[in-house]
Amino acid sequence: MIILYKSKNMTSRLFEKVTLSNKVEVPGLLVKAPLTLFSSNPEGSISEGERNYIKSSAIGVGMYILGTTAEAQDGFCFPGNPHEISEKDLPTLEERAKIIKSQGALAINQIHHAGALALK
Repeated sequence: MIILYKSKNMTSRLFEKVTLSNKVEVPGLLVKAPLTLFSSNPEGSISEGERNYIKSSAIGVGMYILGTTAEAQDGFCFPGNPHEISEKDLPTLEERAKIIKSQGALAINQIHHAGALALK
């Protein structure tokens, strides 16, 4: 977990809303850091195991950052890499966000390109 900021009275403030400078409201100060799960289906869609993990790990956090979401076809770093390349990827992206939001957290994607280590 990441904590957005520290204060003297931290414990009592962990679950208070905070508004970022861009006016986005975060429901609490705990942030789930991005974690590459390697649990998507082979084509990158959400699997049942991934659904269960996201749902259980989003409880009680203000912001949940999903890990390693490829942004280009030539940027995958492992087979089954979640991606956001075309409109056909929207249902999986929306489902991940919906699961996170159902637990009360803000959903964020970690956009990623594997660079020189990309699968070719």
